[in-house]
Parts: sequence; C-alpha cells; structure tokens
Amino acid sequence: MCITNQFLMENLLSAPNFVRKKPVGFGNEKIYAYTDEDRYEGRIERDLKPRLKIGGTRKELAKDRIDEQDGSSQPVDLVQKKVYDTPFWDIPFHKWLEKRGYVRVRKNREWFEITVEELDKEIEAYSEELGKSSYEIKSTYTPRTYQTIVASEVVSRWNGRTITQPIKACPRFGKDYLHLDIFKRSGFRVMLIIGWVLSANEGLVELVKECSQITNDITVVTNYDEYIEALSTDNRILIDVSLHGDDVKIDPRLLDELEKEDALIVVDEADFGAWKRKETLQKYTDRGNNLLLLSTGTNIERAMINAGDTQEIIDVSYLDLLELQKAGDATYSDLVKTSSLSIEITDEIRREFSKQSAEDTPTMTKVFSSRNSHLFPLTIKQLFSDEENGTDLFKLYAQKHDELDHPAIMLFTSTTQKDVDLYCKKGRKIAPHLQWISLHSKNIIIVDGVKVKLSNRNAQITIQKLINDSDKEGTVIVSCSMGARSFSIPNIMVTINAQDKGDIEAIIQRFSRCLTPGCDKEYGIIVDYCFDSNRISSFDKYLLSSELDKGSTYSNAIRRVYGLHQFLKKDEYGYLVKLTEDESASKLSSDINVSSVLCTKIDVQYINENREYLKSILTATKDSWNNFAHLENEIESPIKGAKNYIETLKAIKVSKNKEDLVPEKVCRDVVKNAANVFYLAPNSTTFEDGLNTISLDSDKDQEYIKLVGTSASVITKVLLHQCLPVDLLDTVFNRVSSSTDHNDKHFRSQTSSHVAGLFDFSKIIGNDVLYAAKEPDAAVMEELQYLSKNKNLTVICCQLGYLEFYKLMGYNVITLEDFLNMSTKKFYILTNYPFSDRSSDSSNSKDIDKLFVLKGQDIGHGGQEIIRTKHFTNKSSAFRKKLFSSGNIESIERLDDNVFPTIQNTETCIVSWNSNHTGDAKIQYKDGTIVEKNLNKDTVIKFNNPNFVHEVDNNLSHRWLRGKVSRSSLIEGDSPIVEICGKGETPVIKNIQKGLEDTARNCYGVVMNINAAWGGLGKVMIKPYEASISNNVVCLRTDTEEDAITLQQYLLSDEIAKEVDLNMAAYHPSKDLFLKITDPLV
Repeated sequence: MCITNQFLMENLLSAPNFVRKKPVGFGNEKIYAYTDEDRYEGRIERDLKPRLKIGGTRKELAKDRIDEQDGSSQPVDLVQKKVYDTPFWDIPFHKWLEKRGYVRVRKNREWFEITVEELDKEIEAYSEELGKSSYEIKSTYTPRTYQTIVASEVVSRWNGRTITQPIKACPRFGKDYLHLDIFKRSGFRVMLIIGWVLSANEGLVELVKECSQITNDITVVTNYDEYIEALSTDNRILIDVSLHGDDVKIDPRLLDELEKEDALIVVDEADFGAWKRKETLQKYTDRGNNLLLLSTGTNIERAMINAGDTQEIIDVSYLDLLELQKAGDATYSDLVKTSSLSIEITDEIRREFSKQSAEDTPTMTKVFSSRNSHLFPLTIKQLFSDEENGTDLFKLYAQKHDELDHPAIMLFTSTTQKDVDLYCKKGRKIAPHLQWISLHSKNIIIVDGVKVKLSNRNAQITIQKLINDSDKEGTVIVSCSMGARSFSIPNIMVTINAQDKGDIEAIIQRFSRCLTPGCDKEYGIIVDYCFDSNRISSFDKYLLSSELDKGSTYSNAIRRVYGLHQFLKKDEYGYLVKLTEDESASKLSSDINVSSVLCTKIDVQYINENREYLKSILTATKDSWNNFAHLENEIESPIKGAKNYIETLKAIKVSKNKEDLVPEKVCRDVVKNAANVFYLAPNSTTFEDGLNTISLDSDKDQEYIKLVGTSASVITKVLLHQCLPVDLLDTVFNRVSSSTDHNDKHFRSQTSSHVAGLFDFSKIIGNDVLYAAKEPDAAVMEELQYLSKNKNLTVICCQLGYLEFYKLMGYNVITLEDFLNMSTKKFYILTNYPFSDRSSDSSNSKDIDKLFVLKGQDIGHGGQEIIRTKHFTNKSSAFRKKLFSSGNIESIERLDDNVFPTIQNTETCIVSWNSNHTGDAKIQYKDGTIVEKNLNKDTVIKFNNPNFVHEVDNNLSHRWLRGKVSRSSLIEGDSPIVEICGKGETPVIKNIQKGLEDTARNCYGVVMNINAAWGGLGKVMIKPYEASISNNVVCLRTDTEEDAITLQQYLLSDEIAKEVDLNMAAYHPSKDLFLKITDPLV
C-alpha cells in the first residue's frame, strides 16, 4: 500500500481486528507527580519536607493532564517529576501513602510531603502488595504523523493468524520507534528484533533503555535463560537476535518456548543480509502465530524474496515526510530538508590521469586508492579545505545555510581500509584544523583514555563522543563500508558518495547519514563526487523512483521532487545556487538519466525468484529451445524464419556472450534502448506493439539483438509484463514517436555514433548526393535534413532494420546491395560505412569499408569517406595500392581519438577525393602536421609517424609465427601448448591432443598475445621449448634459450617500446610490425 493524503484523513487509531490478552503490566492508568521549585527545592533548603502533587490520569501523556492544571492562578511553572504506568488508580494509592505515614497537605487533596526517591519506593511497594508491576516513564515518545498511521494500519491487519507485512519506510522515518509503537499497540508480550546489521539492533535496544511510555515495561533478553527469567515477571519481552556472522547459534530450547507464545517479529534492514539467511530466519518465524514485519528503508523487493504470501506493501518516502513538513505538520518540524549537488573531479586530476596509460582511465576507486596518493591533496583541497578560494564543502555549507557547531562531513569510498587510513593521514597534514576519522573495524580509537576498537555496535556512540570533545573546526569521517546504516550523527551536514557503482539501495543509506536531525540543522547536502555532473546522483534517482512507485508520470514526478527538494550547482563564482525548474527538468529528462531512473523500476524480486528459469531461456541454444514450448503462446523461434537467436547473436558478433545474458542486464538494456524500438518499428503505436513488429522481421530483430542481447519475442513473452515497467516504457516510446527533435528522441547507437560536422559540405560537387547512413542517430538525421533541403539526396541504408524508418521520413532509400549493383557515375558520396562484416561464424571479421570506398570511386565523381587507417600501413594491401594509384585523392585527415570514443584501438580518417584532382595529396598526421605527398602504389602511411617505412634491413619478421587453432577448439590431451599469456610471469600452458597444433613446437623463443595493448606489445614471455602456440599467441623463435632471454629484454626496453608505438598499425603484433624492428640477434 502507498500511504496517501487521503489515507491521512482516515481514523488513525482504529482498533485491531483481533484483540489478544494483554500482559499483566499493560494498562492505561498512570500515576504522575509534579511540583514547583518553591514547594520542592525551596522547602528542602528550609529543612522542610518537599511536597509533590500525586495524581492519576488515563491520558496518553501525563504532561497533558499536568498542563490542564497549570492555570492562570498558578504563579510559577509546574515541574513534572515522575510518571508511572501502574495497575492501580490514584485514590487507593493515596490511602496507601497515608497509611505509610506520609502527610497529606490538606484533606481530600492530592499534595503529599514526600521525596521523589520515597515515591519510587512506595510505587514499587504498593505494586508488590497487589502482586502486580508498575513501570516508571522516564522519557516521552511523541509519534510523528506517519508513525501513527503506519503503526495503527499494521496492527489493524493482524487477525490472530500469521501474516507477513512488508514496510518500506524511508531513511530517517524512525523505524525503531515504529516497531516499538507497533509492539505496544498490538498487545503482544514477546517481540523479536532480528537483524544483520549489529548497530540496527543496538539502536532499538538503546531506545528501550530510555523507558518511554511505549518501552518502560520491556525487558531485553538475548538467550534462553534470560527469556525464562523474564517470563516470571509481568514485563513484556524483547529478544535481540543477530544473523550477523558465519555461525549463528540458535538454542533449540528457546525455539520450543516460542511455540507457546505469539509474537511480533521484526526483521530490520530486511533487504541487507537478513534475506540471505532465510533458513535461519524461518526457524524463528515458523513458531506460533506471528505478526512478521519485513522492514527496510530501501530495497523492499529484495526483502520479499521467497517470503510467500505477503500483505500489501506500506511505502512511505522521504518526499512524503517533506510534504507534511511543508504543510506545517508540527511532528516534522525538525525533519532535515534535502539538497543534492554533483561535483566533478578537477581538471588537474584529469590531467594527472591523462599522463598514465590508457588502462588507468580514472575511476573513483583509483582516485582514492593509495597507489594514487599524489592525488589525495587535490581532492582534500577541493572537498574539505580550500583556503585559497573558500569553495570547499565546509565553507559552501556555511554560506548557503547557517554554520553548525562541530560540523562534520562523511565521505564514502569504494577503496580499502588501508586506503582510508592513508587518506586521513594526508588529511591531517594538509588540513590540521580538521579532525580526521577513519571509520572501519580495524581502527582503534582512544576515547577518554580508553582504547576502543570500532564496530557497527559502538561506531555511532564513539564517533559522536569524538566530535563532541573535539576542539577542531570540523570533522571528516571517511569510510569504505562502516556507518552506511544505523549510524545517526546529527553533526553530519554533508555526505559524499565517491564510488563508481553500487547497489542504489546501499548508496541511499549512505547518503542519508546527513539527514539525522539535530544541531539546529535545516538542510543536509548530498554530494555526488563524479566524472560527469550531467548524470543524476543515486539519491536523485531514489526521489524520482519513489514517486514513480506511487503511479506518478515521469513529468509529474519531476515536478513534485523539484517542489520538495533542492537541486544545487556551483555558480560562476563557486557559490551554491539552486537550479531553476527548467534546468532541473532538462537534466532529469535527459536520455541517460531517464534510463537510469527507469532501471530502478525493474522487478528484481521476480528475477530473483525465477533466476534459473530466465537464465535457461536467455542462454538457450538451438537444441534446447524446444524445451520451452510450454511458454505462453508457445514461442516458436525467437527470430521467425531465421536461425535460433543465440546463433544469430553469435553470427553478428555483438559484444555479449551467454554469460552476459543475465536477466538484470538484459532488462537494463531493454530500458536503456527503449527509444530505439520506435526507429525499428516506426509505425507501431506502443512499446509492446513495436517489439512484436520487430520480432516478425529478421533484419529488425538482428538490430535489436545487437542492442539487448536477445530477440524481441523473448522480451515480450518472458520479461516485458513480468519484470519491466511497461507503462514507463510506453511513455518513452510515445515521447520519441511524437517528437520532431532528433536530439530529444534519444537514439542509442549500438556501434559508434556519427558526429555532425566531420563532412565539409562546401566541397560537394554537383547536386546529386549519395549518403551512407548506418544508424539514425541525431547527427545522421541532422545531416540528412540539411542535405534533403539543399541537394538531390539518396540514402544508402547500411543496416536493413532501419530501412522502414528512413522511408517513413520521406527519403529516397537504397540498400547496400542496391549500391553495389549501381553503375551510373553521377553522385558525390558522403559515407561512414560499417568497417567490417561479422556475419560469418569466424572469429575474424571481413573488411568491407574498403569494398564500399572502391565502389564509390566507380560510380561517383567525388566524395568524403570515413575509413580506418590500418589499410595504409599494409604494404601488400591491394585496396591501398588501388586507392593511392587513382591520383584523385585531395586529402587524408587523421581523426582525433575522441571523435569515435566507443571504437577502441582503431584509428580513423576522412579521405576526400575528386575525380578531377591531380597532383599531391595533403596528409594530416595525429599531431596536426600536414605533409603534401605524391601518393602511389608503394606509399605507406602511419599517422603518428611521418617517417614511417614499410621495412628495415635485418628485421625480426623472419622469426614470427602464429598458431592456427583457437583456444575454444583445443581438445584435451598430453601435448603442451601456450594457450595465452596471462596475468602471471609465465605463459598459460594447457595439454592438448597430439598433432592438433604443432606451430612453434620444440623451439625456443618469446611469446605474446595477438591482442596486445594499443601501441605496445603487452606481456612478452619466454616460451617453453616443448610447447606449441594457439592462434591467440604470437611467437618470435630463437636458436637458444639465452637468445630468447636477450630478445625478451630487447623487446621490453624503452627504445623498442617507442619503435613499436611509432610502427604498430593496430593492437596486434603482426608480422608486418616486425618488418620495421631490427633483429638484435643478427
């Protein structure tokens, strides 16, 4: 159930449907005692007996009754001294006091001459006289509105038989008080608090010790003996159970006793850890008739896995609380308002990473890792101590909101405990005015002269003590895991998430650490430390998804979130300002952010409950597909009239294998590529209709398989209505189909997106233009729109799945096959063809860009064509010889690597040609250098090396060998083979069938992987003499082992590394590469 405003108007305190016998000590009567300063402390100072007014009330709060008596005739404030839950009323107790010799001030009045200590003893004595129990109320629990609503609703649902009630109460809801409130209302004598997080149980136990009106009669026990002893009293009993640790010991005697007593069982943080211990948990829950609460602030779906029949979910979000606060609800007056801010790493950090190798591309783990400790001062300055600019988070918070006493910031990283320790050590050096705390279980902290080893149980109280006692200007708490849950420090005003990825539910818990009320804090700032501030944070996703859970549209969700939450940014001066509604809507509505939010709506519970079934379908082969004929409507074959879908997947060589086809990943890909369904099925009216259209067309389905890894029919029959947000996907589909702005349509390229502006339209000769279009991304559509208005345009549809779309847009469209059959020489050609054809089952793709370029020269009179540069280093390439011999090339421009960032380890260029051109061609190299060359059949070009030559004397190519058999084809036997060069210091050796592969057997040499690093050889290892090599490995053979060692050292030297970088055409150490490297052994 989603709690709504309508529900707020209902009777909040409805009686439970089932009334059970209450414990003896449970009653509505209260005895209270009040006085004023003169009649108590004043009389003591005058050596007189103090006076207390002792009365009774049935009000929920005794203070309300006292306030009624604090009238205008009362000259001084009345002071409440004591309140007790009692099984008796005040009149007989007054007689008891008189009988015991206490002076009643006036006859039939309720004032007695008695101390509070004496009153305690008399309450206890009179209770014993009656054979009953009384309990002092030492604190007051004032329930918030939603605590009252949820507690009464839960109790009303229990009818005397076991039920399971899921509760998703947002972080900072006050779940511990809620659980204790339900315990009080329900009438149960026994409650079990079962949790994985030690600090979660600890927090609830601490509330019991406060002895409020809902906890003062509770005894906390942890074992059988304590339980039996507690049963002999009138007290209610709370059993503290932890599922933490590998060996959870359960006393069978306690389980037997629990059979005799119905109980309230609370599984706290039910999505975290506890759900993994279902068998252990069931040993408690299967005893008696119980009200079982699955309680969490985040992933309720995970908590409900295998939970059986459950009640409707009760779901209260943080936005719900903020809305009541905004409406003036006094119970939420201290609720901390939320703000979110994205902070990108500095340009200086980016530059530091750019100096490192490509494999050291920045991640947050690397930014905060000890091996990059030279970056620590940069992040410390940016986030915590920017004395120069005053734009660190301590100062920004104080500028935006009031400065707190003892302010604290909490940073979460995804590094190790050692990394956290080193970061804090650096922090103490750079920012000594701040207190730095490493929050992890190996840290031992001195508190009041005593060593304390941090744990989840003691972390909160220990850190709070350190903050309170500190004389520093502020505190920075750095954690890699601890403190993410049940860690409430009101001084924390900012939380920083500096993690690359992670469970959104866990991240929300971390973010919420700054939402603990106290210290007169009005706002908490939730910071996402990131590489791209255009992406929304996990907290923003949580706010939006919590609205979508309540049935809101995406646009309405944005409006409500904006009305209750602050989106912040830094202005040009570095100060914090609130984003406008338009700015927020623009950011939240971007393609990548919409997909990210929608991914949170995937039904993970269904996936987990049906994981093996789903995986068996998604990874089915042709032989096993018939096993699934029982599916609804009997799916024949996912691609009608084609091979089974896994074979098709292999044929088109998409970057997914069977292991990748886990249900969550497929579902995420469906969501991320929702807009593409319109492009593949532009005449469809809904998302599902589009999938059905795609599944009936093999060309469309092949394109869809590239995007999500499986056929559209599998999605519609197995996943769509089971675990995907269909309504929201329809929203995306309808928005795309109705928009006329192709930038707003959010097409996602499976290959590399085209980039507008690469072609120089001023060079176009004539009016007839032939434009080769792969996918209809925004850049392609922009250029097609321009050309169709200014030229006579014909579009080559390179991927047949999009043929219908291009035709619907009104273009004259031909296929690649049509293009290859053309003979009229009349076009100016603009092309960014597919580079290769992976339609065969071979691991090697067939180059097709060169085929189309040569065809273009046959039928065109000029053009600009994007192709790979690798053709131009190959001396034997017939394509290079023919192209360079044509004499019509005007220029070749090497494109920057950032133009097509998704194409790894591949250089690209634009070849501009004109059939009327004669003379030299302008060659633009990687560094921008332009050299004019007379191209001919012998010309070779390497774009990072203007002095590139095809071959040097005495080179290494004569030593080069490559195996023939792939790793997947190796058959076990007893002949050794170098399968690959792995992570160790020696090659990975496998024993294969004799005679299967003998390349390089019984010779010395060095080996390296055929797929090496771009511009480098990767690992170079000594080959075992007897071993052959697979086709994943290259060998340079030598005459002796000593020669092999010499060659290895030579190839790993800095000098040769530079030569390799200048001469390596791709990321393969091909034979052609070693034509250019001198042999040191000759």
